Amino acid sequence: MTFLHSEFFFWMLPGVAVLFYFWQTQKAPQSAPFSDEVLAQLRAPEITMGLRGRNTLLLAASILLIIAMAQPVILDEDAIGEGSVDVLIALDLSKKSREAFESEKVSAIDMVRHLRGENIALVGYDTRLYRISPYSTDTDMMVTLIEGLDPDVMVRAESNGAIVGKMDSDAVKVLIGDPLFEHNTPFSEVMEKIEKIKNSQRLYAHDPLFTYPLGLAMLLIWIALSSMSKRLSVPLTAVLLIVSIGETPSRAGMLDFRILQEGYSAYEQEDYTRSAEYFKRYQTIHDSPEVRYNLGNALYKAGEYQKACYWYRHVYTNNRLLAQRTAYNLGLCEQKMGHDLEETARVKSGSLSEDFLEAPSHEPIKPIGEKVKTRVYPM
Repeated sequence: MTFLHSEFFFWMLPGVAVLFYFWQTQKAPQSAPFSDEVLAQLRAPEITMGLRGRNTLLLAASILLIIAMAQPVILDEDAIGEGSVDVLIALDLSKKSREAFESEKVSAIDMVRHLRGENIALVGYDTRLYRISPYSTDTDMMVTLIEGLDPDVMVRAESNGAIVGKMDSDAVKVLIGDPLFEHNTPFSEVMEKIEKIKNSQRLYAHDPLFTYPLGLAMLLIWIALSSMSKRLSVPLTAVLLIVSIGETPSRAGMLDFRILQEGYSAYEQEDYTRSAEYFKRYQTIHDSPEVRYNLGNALYKAGEYQKACYWYRHVYTNNRLLAQRTAYNLGLCEQKMGHDLEETARVKSGSLSEDFLEAPSHEPIKPIGEKVKTRVYPM
């Protein structure tokens, strides 16, 4: 068991402890002129719980409420989602031998291939910075750009790797080919940083447990209040009414995550129509760019291309990776819609050929034997 918001313990428990300490140690105003023996003879026999006992119950209820607000959960062992990490690869472009430059390119290519799936940007540097590629998850494109770097880009003899540190502080920075060997970033250090970031970004399904301490706290509060004299006690019906008012929405909200899990489960079972229905139900309750993206994916897999395009177009996000994936999927979806319209037209005209029935190739046409030359742009 773990807590999603353990900060509630640090901020609230000390204050509650101090408050109840003063409550427990305070003396009644009438005790000043009389001794405890005299007060014991004058006081009528109590048939209800004393002040100290009620305060103890209220203290326990307060601690249970703090535990409920900290949201205790049981996490599943396997993660259901993992984001990519921004990695900034900086290549030293100061003057060096051709052999050293080619070795630097090989090291950079190996690094990119090991980081497949991460969000990678390429820059060059000497005494200034040069942009080679913006952030992208297209590993093959990155390899092509590095291979296309020509020794002509090395125009300055000096190099200053410190200027890379001023860029994009949230990204993992990798220096390759720096003349000062100790400035280059070891591969093990890069992977350690990436793994640390991924551990903090992993999403786990969890079973919430806050209802148990919350229910026990409500019970203790009712016992404490009902132990007062009839003149001050709170009727049981009033307490039950207060609890029942907020029960249905909270319980409904607590179980909403199961709708999302059903959507993921149906998607893995390739029941895309049912998966889309679950994602749509969840989207009406908890709308987010990620849910819209998942809904678009399920509809695309179900063959509902027009509806899928609608949801892809309505994914509004500042997350670069999500925006990139959405744009890519939207392009595929629009391509699919255009393909279906063309096929329908050919069927109606009677000109559908067997060649058309083959899956069209969307691979880019490249001239044979022509080497791509990468350009660098000063930043």
